[in-house]
Amino acid sequence: MAGSPSLDGWLQRLAKVMSNGKEMWQRRWFVLQGNTLCFYNSPDEVSGPPKWTLDLQHGSKAFIGSEPTRIELYAGSEKAS
Repeated sequence: MAGSPSLDGWLQRLAKVMSNGKEMWQRRWFVLQGNTLCFYNSPDEVSGPPKWTLDLQHGSKAFIGSEPTRIELYAGSEKAS
């Protein structure tokens, strides 16, 4: 990823497991660059393509979660906490 990140660190992402449809928390490394939030499995993978990205500029919302250290991000049907 070109340039310095605005912010980076670990986040937990609530994701559905394809095999059984249940939701589980997945720990992901994130890099916030401008309006784009990129997720990786670990900081070692930042030099390659992200696992997925979330465009925060178009149609996204953020809420303070039920816990003091939790936020919820929504972009279309995608959710990250």
